[in-house]
Amino acid sequence: MLKKKAAKQTKESVWVTCIFTAIVFEGALRKWVIPAPLHPAAFLAKDTLGLCYIAFHRSATYSKYQNVLNIVGYSTAGLLVFSLLLGLGNSWQSAIITYKNAVLWPLIAASMVVNTNSETWRRLSLLTAPITIGMFLLGGEQFFSPASSWLNQYAWTAAGLQSPVATFGGIQGVRATGTFSYISGMSEFAVFSFVLCLYCFLNSVSLRQKVLLMSGCSAAIGCAVESGSRAPIVLITLVIFCGLTANLGNTKIVLYLSTFVLIVTAVVGFSLDKQMTVEYVQRWTVDPQETLRRFTNEGMRGNYWEMLTRNPIGVGLGQGNGYAVFETSRSNRVVGANVYDDSVSIAIYESGLLGLLAFYLAPCVLGWQLTLGFTNKSPVMRALAVSFGLVSVVGLIAGVWHDHNGAAFTWLQIGIWFHFANKVSVEQHRRLNRC
Repeated sequence: MLKKKAAKQTKESVWVTCIFTAIVFEGALRKWVIPAPLHPAAFLAKDTLGLCYIAFHRSATYSKYQNVLNIVGYSTAGLLVFSLLLGLGNSWQSAIITYKNAVLWPLIAASMVVNTNSETWRRLSLLTAPITIGMFLLGGEQFFSPASSWLNQYAWTAAGLQSPVATFGGIQGVRATGTFSYISGMSEFAVFSFVLCLYCFLNSVSLRQKVLLMSGCSAAIGCAVESGSRAPIVLITLVIFCGLTANLGNTKIVLYLSTFVLIVTAVVGFSLDKQMTVEYVQRWTVDPQETLRRFTNEGMRGNYWEMLTRNPIGVGLGQGNGYAVFETSRSNRVVGANVYDDSVSIAIYESGLLGLLAFYLAPCVLGWQLTLGFTNKSPVMRALAVSFGLVSVVGLIAGVWHDHNGAAFTWLQIGIWFHFANKVSVEQHRRLNRC
């Protein structure tokens, strides 16, 4: 019996590890290893593995959390099917990419709720920590390397489009992409790694594992800084603040988090290069109005009502995402830009009213689950809501349809969140039945 349980744990860990690896190293394969004709295989590897995961994992176990995610996935599929058909008539690749981001990944997360176990996610955290440390070191090397270095090329360079490497707003230093195809992947990886390592750090009993996971959290903060993006730092700070606020009555968690913040601050302060730190701070302070504009989307979004009345059915799914822009840029030989910068505008532009409903479906449903988690009497449920739930709902509100890494990391977080929440719920139900 024990051997069978251990074999199942190993099997699940292998599945999840393969999916995670496909997400993290896809950009590296496309940038530095495989030729351009094989790029689609690397790009779709994580989605193919996720689809196989669903196909090979049929569980008869009932879970309200799994049902919630299945409802989100299937409802989104129905709402977007018409705009998918419209998009297939233009840039069919873009339409399929956006559709699978919006529909497939909620279903992958739903399957993970009942088909994984705590050991699966503990093992993933112990794998994530050293990868994050390696990513942080690579990011530092990229930061100090010239823009023309092979380390700083983007994945689409091999596909025939030369895009200027992003910097810190004109300040010296390259915004690192890690192993990803672009800087957004690095920032999303930083948040995912931080919350996973932090949660497992708070629940680990081994001192060796705690040290490794704390190092992973520190490296995740470093990766966030190296990406040059401001959002991951805000999210990480929000997680720590809400973690302390939601668990003021739990002395152990408050002590752990306070000690963690002090140690991480010291480690990051000593490990980050002074030039990088100064230039990142300048990125926030050189133009405060630009920072505010980005966080409020002011001037970056369309007029929603005017867009809906002008074209209530949209122009077709995927026609405003990054791949569509890339295809247009490659045809024109000039690097283009997105039609709109905020995801709500893109959803309305592509899919009209049905797209707007689909866009807000997941944040509303998951937002309600987040509220239930924050108000739950169980400290475990509150900790889950603070770590995985908070950043997941924020990610859904920001929009993940049009970012393949963003969709994968966000729904992985939700799968972990709902797995542990389901476990707590089952244990509570058993205790009530005994009484």
